[in-house]
Amino acid sequence: MAPLNNLKFSFVMDEHEVTYSFSITNAFLISRLIMNSTGYLQRFTWIESSQEWNLYWEAPKDQCDNYKEPRQLNGNISITKTRRDSSRQSSPQRRRISN
Repeated sequence: MAPLNNLKFSFVMDEHEVTYSFSITNAFLISRLIMNSTGYLQRFTWIESSQEWNLYWEAPKDQCDNYKEPRQLNGNISITKTRRDSSRQSSPQRRRISN
């Protein structure tokens, strides 16, 4: 990958490895790459003049890119359970029969 704004990227994907790396081509640039608690991969650069970290890039770019567990697709519905299954399980008659 070509240098972009003082960063040189490398990505390898083959039968032995999948790796991403970067190197900084400007000795005065300070950068950090983190994965935050919500699963976003974020690159920050240090802005000396303001003495703060600036969000330079993040992924995923769109909310739809986020992976969600099946139970999170719709508040009460799981891919593995239907409303019918859920109502049967919570039915008092069903509980008495199984006890």
